[in-house]
Amino acid sequence: MEAYVFWHRRDPRVEREEYEKYLVRFHESFHRVKVHGFLFSTSYRVSGVTWMPPGDVYEDWYFIEDSGALDRLIEAVERDTRSVHDEVASLSLEGKGTLLALKAGQFIKQRRDVVTWFPKPRGVPYEKFYASLQVKGSLWRRLLALGPSPEFCMVNLEGIAMPSSIHVEREMVFPIP
Repeated sequence: MEAYVFWHRRDPRVEREEYEKYLVRFHESFHRVKVHGFLFSTSYRVSGVTWMPPGDVYEDWYFIEDSGALDRLIEAVERDTRSVHDEVASLSLEGKGTLLALKAGQFIKQRRDVVTWFPKPRGVPYEKFYASLQVKGSLWRRLLALGPSPEFCMVNLEGIAMPSSIHVEREMVFPIP
């Protein structure tokens, strides 16, 4: 399983409730479109994302079977959900994304959780690094150095203690908890 993760910031001139209403509408419309390889999506209001400017930041996860599904997702937006996508995009400011692969554990939708972002220590082989981790929740690795985040993240209820880690607290916006 892989996930395209997209961070975006609400324009401060737009009320939070309005922004989230359009965000939910986009995800609902996207779920009605059948895209081969697209599994599901989630959206969270987050705090602690250091690679985004201050403000209300949101984190959308698009779970896919493999990276080949990304082209089909883009086509679906162009063909089937362009208007609702453009509505929420017009209320957004910056956006940044990354592509992740599930390396261990299982992703479980939680109303509130913590994503701990962290790097692999330099000089430590991946096999030794993976063996040193106690996975609680799900462990993800950034692919092809795409995106602004550290290379790894673990999603669980409490977060984990890791050197040089960034803890991002999340509250689910979609699906509506």
